[in-house]
Amino acid sequence: MPECTVATFGRLDIAVNNAGVSTLMKSLLEVTEEEMDLNFNINAKSVFFDMKHQIPHMLKRGGGTILNVASMAGLNGAPKLAPYVAAKHAVVGISKTAALEFARKKVRVNAICPFFSSTPMVTQGVAPEVAELVVSGGADEAHGGTRRDGQHNVAYHRPG
Repeated sequence: MPECTVATFGRLDIAVNNAGVSTLMKSLLEVTEEEMDLNFNINAKSVFFDMKHQIPHMLKRGGGTILNVASMAGLNGAPKLAPYVAAKHAVVGISKTAALEFARKKVRVNAICPFFSSTPMVTQGVAPEVAELVVSGGADEAHGGTRRDGQHNVAYHRPG
């Protein structure tokens, strides 16, 4: 994929790696290997392999920026979402590792960790009262924040 960007625009300045899937909410004791594999393949491995192909292009031009979308669940955990949580923890760890490895070569790597957004991934397959809490914004308040603390979008600006 970065090759298409470089072929079209001549270089790769910034990359945003945003992958997210989750299996249905259930106890860790009920999670299958297939559910773990799905979460890791999409949520973690895709970010790893994206960076693996993006960073060489950035190194060639003297630097760049990578934003990996993780999750607050990747920092704190979330009951009944073990596969998702584990994969998003991996995204945070991969991001930290890449940041340390390539900082001196002017490639900045960060993970952003938004809170729940009202999407089908979050609201389908969960108890109606949980879905309503997320949709109404109550999930933010339940964690001591406000709707503004858990911004549901990211703005990107390219100088010049």
